[in-house]
Amino acid sequence: MLNPHRNNPMVRSLQRFLVRLYRGDFKIRDKNSRQIIPLLPNSAQIKLLRAMLGQALAGKPIKCAVPKSRKRGISTLAQAWQYHLAEVRSEWNSLTVAHRAEDTTEIFSIVQRMHSYRYDEDDKTVGIARTAIRFKASGHNSKYRAMTAMGNYVASGSDTHALHVSEAALMESQSNQDAKKLAAMINSMPQKTAEVSLILESTGMGPLGMFPQICYRAESGESDYALIFISWLEDPDLTDDDFKGDYEDFEPPMTQYEHSLVDEHKATPQQLSWRRRKILNEHPEWNIKKEGNPPLFGYHYPARLDECFSEVTGAVYPRFNKDRHTRQVIDTDGWNLYRGIDYGWEGSHAFVCLWVAHNPGLPPGFAIGPDVPKEVIDQFVMYVYDPKTGRPKKANDDSCDALRYIVTTYHLTGFVYIYKALFVLGAAKVGPNGIARMILEMSNWHSPPGCDANDLTLYRAKPLAETYAGGVADSHNGAQKALTTMFNTWNITPMIACGKPAQRDNSAGEVADGVADVSILIAGETRFDPLPIDVKGNRLQVILEKTNCVRPKALTDDETEFMRKVNGQRQVGNPMMEMSTMGDSWEDD
Repeated sequence: MLNPHRNNPMVRSLQRFLVRLYRGDFKIRDKNSRQIIPLLPNSAQIKLLRAMLGQALAGKPIKCAVPKSRKRGISTLAQAWQYHLAEVRSEWNSLTVAHRAEDTTEIFSIVQRMHSYRYDEDDKTVGIARTAIRFKASGHNSKYRAMTAMGNYVASGSDTHALHVSEAALMESQSNQDAKKLAAMINSMPQKTAEVSLILESTGMGPLGMFPQICYRAESGESDYALIFISWLEDPDLTDDDFKGDYEDFEPPMTQYEHSLVDEHKATPQQLSWRRRKILNEHPEWNIKKEGNPPLFGYHYPARLDECFSEVTGAVYPRFNKDRHTRQVIDTDGWNLYRGIDYGWEGSHAFVCLWVAHNPGLPPGFAIGPDVPKEVIDQFVMYVYDPKTGRPKKANDDSCDALRYIVTTYHLTGFVYIYKALFVLGAAKVGPNGIARMILEMSNWHSPPGCDANDLTLYRAKPLAETYAGGVADSHNGAQKALTTMFNTWNITPMIACGKPAQRDNSAGEVADGVADVSILIAGETRFDPLPIDVKGNRLQVILEKTNCVRPKALTDDETEFMRKVNGQRQVGNPMMEMSTMGDSWEDD
């Protein structure tokens, strides 16, 4: 009997794909055992396959939006499909786009493993270059590529027939520029044929951007996308098998939200117990008696579609992590340097000046140097939304505002690194002159011999003084503007009033847009290893020299104790003298 769909190329491609899945042709690494096994679709992957086949059978383009719980294998299945299409279709371009370079590498490794079990290394009909595979057999000429979206426009050179966007919400939800990139990628696909495949998948990341709108319109049937929502309750691994009780055995008793999970989604006691343990372990700030979910839990483990895209509450920068983002950037030669100031003079508000290095040529990312005061790092953790207003609270915002001013005024993309900071509570007691003097000295300016050290107009740059591409200060009122003018006369220049974020179609306001721009950096790469602790101490010297982080003051007790350890219990005095005797250089190690 003839195949009734023999004239539908996408149906035939899907049929061949299903046969290859059944045969176990695609090899993957099992997430639990770490063994190499065949890709056998789980329930979430089968939901996606059914939607894809339904669209193809209807003669429509494959267009799927997949908001999902974490670790359900959607990216893995999509990669097998992308690779399959490039392998079996002639003159075909399959493109996978990830949010960060490290994610691109990880995704390509999935395809590379599948490929290695099908082709020998010396097979001349295929070629591998970085994150691309080209099928070069006579008359074939197809290609699979994996690319990083952030930092560069992609998919603009030739038609893309199959596009898989991984973590689409992270990529474009908080930047108009990146929303344009996503639209450019989609528009790079042929528009007047059903022989295309588009899969957008992501965990949640708030209500902004194209991805939530695509999902909601797919849910309502207003668009050509099929919605495939993957709930955490569908994951058989997310259960607490040690919990032997029933629903009435929970202490504290079940909330109305938990009852709704049972009534609407048939959640088992073991699933509810897993949820509670996960929240208690990873969200200690959350009261388990409270209705609903912590925001990040709902983003990563949604039970309902709206939980993927709920309004942000809790931390303003939920993806900031002290351990992950405290990094040492060894060499910032050639980077653009900026200073940013937030004027806090009295009460709980601190005066903050940040020194920032920026490399626009790197993918978006963010790090804070280990010599930056602890108070600055803590503010990125403690900066939270006011549940009454939905806006960031005016508390613990000084350091965050100073960074936001720099990023939005100079429209920084790429990698941003806070390498030095001044944090002064009670700055009114120190006075503008005293604060300005601290900034000058930390910028390697000094008062020439014989001059009045209090006359800041006489300060001059030392040989190692830094040159700044820009400087910005909080200048929302007359007093702040006057201070900014005064700082310029005191050689803290250039220093201008903070500007507005880049114009965007879906602006949520100056602060919200600025927060969104900084969030993209924080969600990006860190790229650099943590500060190495070498018992010989020789690495510490070079790190401090290269980042100009040596403090021109006596060591604290903690620093003194640390220096004794790395110097073999030697007596510690002047920090510069001590560190100059620590041994060989970094390069010679």
